[in-house]
Amino acid sequence: MVKNRSLTSFIEDHEEEEAKNLIEEELGFTIPKAFSKKIIVKIYIRPEEISTFKTNDGKTKSLCLPLVSLANDKYANYTALVLSVAEDCYKGEEYKDSGPGCKAGDWVLIPRNVGRQYEYRGVTVQIVPEDAPFEVIEDPSYVERLYKGEC
Repeated sequence: MVKNRSLTSFIEDHEEEEAKNLIEEELGFTIPKAFSKKIIVKIYIRPEEISTFKTNDGKTKSLCLPLVSLANDKYANYTALVLSVAEDCYKGEEYKDSGPGCKAGDWVLIPRNVGRQYEYRGVTVQIVPEDAPFEVIEDPSYVERLYKGEC
């Protein structure tokens, strides 16, 4: 019997523990535990290096994003990695057919005006309610925020 089947998550039941272990290994610390129907997510910050190339004399050069762009990601980016899902999340009647909306290891789109954002051990995280993620996405680098108005 499937214990935690989800119609939207990219993480299978048997992969959940491995996903959590990989996240902790990458972060270098134990993931905080969410509770009270909340989800803890890590805000996606684009890699600094966007391209590398070789010069005519054989040297490798890199193109990097300006630091101001990267610093802005933690305040403006709405793609996030799910770190922890509270045990009581997705237990309501409305989830009986679809299962959990997301699992630890999924990339999701979240509203930036919901929940609380803070730094945890140098990592920008946000706590959101179980119904906050808009959708599960395959890769955060596929999403680009569109700004309206003049720059």
